[in-house]
Amino acid sequence: MRKLPSIAALLGLILFASGARAEIVFENPRFRAVLGDDAVWLSLEDKGTGTDYCAAEKRISFATARVAGKTYSANRASLAGDRLTVGFGGCDTRLEYRVSTTDDWIAFKLVEIAGTRPSHVMLVRIGVTITERGG
Repeated sequence: MRKLPSIAALLGLILFASGARAEIVFENPRFRAVLGDDAVWLSLEDKGTGTDYCAAEKRISFATARVAGKTYSANRASLAGDRLTVGFGGCDTRLEYRVSTTDDWIAFKLVEIAGTRPSHVMLVRIGVTITERGG
């Protein structure tokens, strides 16, 4: 009878963990950007001010790919070491990038294309909350 509460607690923990979103963090001394495993931006923080400039409520995907005349939005992303893999809903295209970081920027270099080759890719699409005009 003592096993029943333990099993219930373990099951609850497994269900809770499976519903959690994985976060992919890109960070350097100037900013911290967080991408969800659904390839949608979660935050873009200026580390100097602590201000988050991401328009997260707009749910803007990390990338789009044009394949056979149609545009597909990224709907999944994963990071393993320095390799970012991006997949697109509605097509079999998968892109893999090597991610490198410096004090001033974060670079994404395409290293592999799997599935149908896209004719165009728009990468690192970020919606921001900045409304003032500069200059």
